[in-house]
Amino acid sequence: MPMTWNHQVDAKLLVAVIKVGKPKLDFDALAKFMGEGCTAYAIQHRIRKLQAKANGKDQDDKSAPTTPSKRENAGGDKPSTPKKSKASSTSQTTRRPQHTD
Repeated sequence: MPMTWNHQVDAKLLVAVIKVGKPKLDFDALAKFMGEGCTAYAIQHRIRKLQAKANGKDQDDKSAPTTPSKRENAGGDKPSTPKKSKASSTSQTTRRPQHTD
């Protein structure tokens, strides 16, 4: 049966080349080859993602979720600590003096 090539098979082939050939990868040179905006870390991360995809652990090609940003405070620039309400401070039980006989 002839080989059917697709993205998953391509990734598996790339992983096989890396595992079987055990090349010493120059991540800085690869990042330079890929162009502006690509870093050595991005290359390492992408290769790990391709390895996971080749092993069937990555179901889709979604990029990593973005880091949530801080919420802006509606009342001003500085965050404030919540204050106790008067109802909660008066509802606390008071201590009664103990009588000794």
